[in-house]
Amino acid sequence: MTTSTTRAGLTLLATTLLAATAALPVAPANAAPTAPTTPAKPFDLNGDGRVDVVTGLPSWDAGGTPRVENSGAVLVLWGGRNRVPETLITEATAGVPGDPADGDDFGAALASADFDADGYADLAVGAPFDEPVVSAAGVTSGTVTIFYGGASGIGARVVQVGPGVHSGFGRGLAAADLTGDGRADLAVGATGDTPRPDEDFGSGAVVVLDGGPAGFALVRSSTVARPEDAMASFGTLLATGDLDGDGDQDLVEGYSGTARSIDDPAVPGHVTYALGTGSGVGPAVRLSSARATAITVGDVNRDGLDDVVVGAALRSSYGEDQPLPRGRVTIHRGTATGPAATARSITQASPGVPGSDEHGDLFGAAVGLSDIDRDGGLDLVIGTPGEDHGRGRITILRGTRKGITAKDAVTLDQASPEIPGKPERNDRFGAAIALLDVNNDGPRDLVIGSPGEDRFRGTVTIVQLRGIFYTRAGVRSYSLESLGQTGGGPQKEFGSVLAD
Repeated sequence: MTTSTTRAGLTLLATTLLAATAALPVAPANAAPTAPTTPAKPFDLNGDGRVDVVTGLPSWDAGGTPRVENSGAVLVLWGGRNRVPETLITEATAGVPGDPADGDDFGAALASADFDADGYADLAVGAPFDEPVVSAAGVTSGTVTIFYGGASGIGARVVQVGPGVHSGFGRGLAAADLTGDGRADLAVGATGDTPRPDEDFGSGAVVVLDGGPAGFALVRSSTVARPEDAMASFGTLLATGDLDGDGDQDLVEGYSGTARSIDDPAVPGHVTYALGTGSGVGPAVRLSSARATAITVGDVNRDGLDDVVVGAALRSSYGEDQPLPRGRVTIHRGTATGPAATARSITQASPGVPGSDEHGDLFGAAVGLSDIDRDGGLDLVIGTPGEDHGRGRITILRGTRKGITAKDAVTLDQASPEIPGKPERNDRFGAAIALLDVNNDGPRDLVIGSPGEDRFRGTVTIVQLRGIFYTRAGVRSYSLESLGQTGGGPQKEFGSVLAD
């Protein structure tokens, strides 16, 4: 059972861990008059030293008659000490190529890095169903829009890439130096790419766009093919890290699979990886057949090798009339030859893990790593949005030199002290999480999405951490209505897409 105490205005979660959100401090978008002299932090889009919280809203409906459904949007909450208006971007925003169309899903994926090496972080936004074209060769669709950062924020320079010959281009995104030239590149999942006609569901590829001052171009890209023809939706989830300790960035990929229905068989999930070669990434290799709903990469056992952490909120197939299966998190240890195929599995039935292993909890729907308790090791944050009939919660497991432990584990939900709102059915608190240093004190803070809040309008809660403590002043929750963003249709699911 999680307990809390208060000392000198600080709230302590359980016995050792975690915290809460802060009023999203937002600095003016023109706070940095000159180019930064230090490397840009991802998501510090205006170079003021503070990260900006970016949320994707692929369920956003554009206005007009008739309404354009699920065209998508992105909202930027500017970091800083002074509250200034957030920036809402849609495909109808001036300077953004193209026009809103039904089902574009603009904002389905997000990534950030200094792609053009000018000292400012840039923002990549995926729209996997944008610009569909049907031809004798098949269907191409999807774009990635790059909003280049600068002293005045984003929008002065906007470039769009795709779809080219791809389909579902932009469903997954990850930023890292994958080509070994010291510049940030962008890995793009094209999940509908090159399906094989004689397979039921095989599809997908990952396109690596080479970063640098020249900008992105498909003619300077390379492609990572799925390792097996029948593998479905290859490129849906993407993450990066050094899995074998050779100094090169490696790529991890995954997909959740689908449920069995009356008319269609279940589509299996998978996790794959591709090791860096110094000038790119090698061929993808299957790591497991887990139904990956979230992936993060980091050194959880402090051995100098990054490990692969996979959330599998749906860890088995199920039919239309069956309850949702239970969830789990698996950890594949990094080795000198890549991640180990054998994995440690954690569920809510594991000793010391709070809660019960129940159908539909969706334990592992979101995962993240950060040194929350400031002891030098990475702690594991797990989203469980189906907990208690969809009310949802966050579970934090502590990192040690032997790996993740359930000792002193804690939980955080809308019933926790100082957390705004109240736990209600289908709020889905914890459906998405991001770990970002919003207050610029070094350690990362916790950003939590509740896309089901208020009949699927959604909220985002930012928990500003002070090690294992948080304060009332350091907790804020935002809805689109509280931010003055009243459009977008009845079910915008604010908080469904976050990135760090």
